[in-house]
Amino acid sequence: MNFSSCLGRSWLATFVSIVLSYVAPIACADISQFVESFDGVGDFGMNQTDIDFGLDNPDWLYFTLGGSVELQSDGLQFSHIGIDSNSLEGETSNISRNLLPELRSFVERVEIKDLDLGIIRDDEHGEATSGILFTHIVGFAEANMSISLNDSIVDDSTNSWLLAVQTDRSRELHVVPKSDHLALEMLFDVNNLEVYFRYDADLRDNLAPLEFGPLEFERHDIETPHRTKLLFGASGGSNRKANGLLDFWSLTKLVIPGDYDDDHLLTVADVDRLMTRVREGPFGKSYDLNDDGTLNSSDVRVWVRDLKGTFLGDANLDDEFNSTDLVAIFAAGEYEDGLAVNSTWATGDWNADAEFDSGDLVFAFAGGGYEFGPRTEASAIPEPTSFATLLAGLIVLATVPNTRRKCV
Repeated sequence: MNFSSCLGRSWLATFVSIVLSYVAPIACADISQFVESFDGVGDFGMNQTDIDFGLDNPDWLYFTLGGSVELQSDGLQFSHIGIDSNSLEGETSNISRNLLPELRSFVERVEIKDLDLGIIRDDEHGEATSGILFTHIVGFAEANMSISLNDSIVDDSTNSWLLAVQTDRSRELHVVPKSDHLALEMLFDVNNLEVYFRYDADLRDNLAPLEFGPLEFERHDIETPHRTKLLFGASGGSNRKANGLLDFWSLTKLVIPGDYDDDHLLTVADVDRLMTRVREGPFGKSYDLNDDGTLNSSDVRVWVRDLKGTFLGDANLDDEFNSTDLVAIFAAGEYEDGLAVNSTWATGDWNADAEFDSGDLVFAFAGGGYEFGPRTEASAIPEPTSFATLLAGLIVLATVPNTRRKCV
């Protein structure tokens, strides 16, 4: 069976082109993340509906080709029926939000209960289908996941649905358990240009969700606006439905511990920012990496060893502490140069006092990682005493005047 052709026959593949041709009013939520409970007590409404208030967030957009949506106390109710069993006529609608750019890595999640996609009947149109489509769009690129009742792949006797996950680069089809209380989740990893998809078939149990991917997606300009959307639709007969209660939607930035400039990388800029906090304050919970209530060089050690996965002394953060790092820091010419607080991680300050002196060398070599190679969880770090002679030699060499240094 050709799964790609089966997906191509579904209303989800057909209708998405119609929806994308709809030009929504330009309204961007001034946020990089949100949580919407759809509990009817918020201050905001939704355009093109009679929902004037009750939503937690502004700028929700509604578009419909039939069907209805109603905000209730326990969620946003979608109701759709596939009208004509002799054609693909049906009902579809979606809600969406336009978001400002600079979204990086994030997780987006929707939770739906009382989901009913109807049943398959022998006398219905051959391309009848019903389902939901969850999409995140960046410029002209998008990632989406859909749940559908498609008789080309599943039938009522299997108690299964077709799950499709897709980006501009690739697509996968899977058969998953039916559910009337489910969650769909997409995890965007901007650094690796990958998307992971999760399907939780029952929010009432403690079982882990099914995970699919990663699928590659196109690199986009960080200044490109985003749009997120959820669509319900049914076609091909009144036995087909797309009814459900949307009671939760969230978009949350992926927070990487130790990433203080929010670029989703652990770099020299981050450890420098940590060391500045250690010296100057103020105290911040995200900087107290060992959770002892104070900021000191122990937090730097945790950042280097546990978060970055390297060694103290790794000046260029290439995951090794070796002679290349020593050459670089001494070439910078800041060893005991008499200039106050002018050194950084890359120029030899490893104990967070903004100076490069013997204390930094002692601090680094005490970690035992010199010429050890990359750190791994299973590696046994040698005792630092074996480096004592080398350390003493380095300190002596460092005190020799640098003839290239300008004398004052």
